[in-house]
Amino acid sequence: VDAVLVQPNGEKVVWVVKDGKVQRRVVQTGLEGEGRVQILSGLQAGETVAISGQEKLKDGLEVKLQGGEGK
Repeated sequence: VDAVLVQPNGEKVVWVVKDGKVQRRVVQTGLEGEGRVQILSGLQAGETVAISGQEKLKDGLEVKLQGGEGK
């Protein structure tokens, strides 16, 4: 749930990390509960999303993944 940001206009977005850079992606969500949210569209299985620091991100910004397997 932390990865999905709700914009003032109601649009829901995530930041996808690909090739060391982030890109803003609009998503459609479904069910939410127990710290999870269902993504209906806008994100593919296996894509890596930023879960913290999103307020500082901009399209094309280079990032470094931290922790685990980068997920």
